Amino acid sequence: MGNFSTGNDSEVVTVPVLTLDSVFGEQKEPFFMLKSDTQGYELGVLQGARQLFSKRLIRFVFIEMAVYLMPKRASDSIDIIDFLTGHGFYCFDLPHHAAKG
Repeated sequence: MGNFSTGNDSEVVTVPVLTLDSVFGEQKEPFFMLKSDTQGYELGVLQGARQLFSKRLIRFVFIEMAVYLMPKRASDSIDIIDFLTGHGFYCFDLPHHAAKG
């Protein structure tokens, strides 16, 4: 379980926190892509899918890693890269480009 503030300090909402393995542990068909934009908690998300990675059920991983956006409690980007390369993934940089208009 995790506690999250709704922006009003007097109100706290408790929500269940589940791992991808606990939700998709029986999955047999591979996923095309895992996308995580969790503001510095990407490593926790990836670690919660170890079983899926071990079974090679995730083909592509798309993660936003902007160090300046990661909170202080966030995982180190090197840990994320190490986790992914340890599971046979290659890391690419996809720079953001805004549309002109």
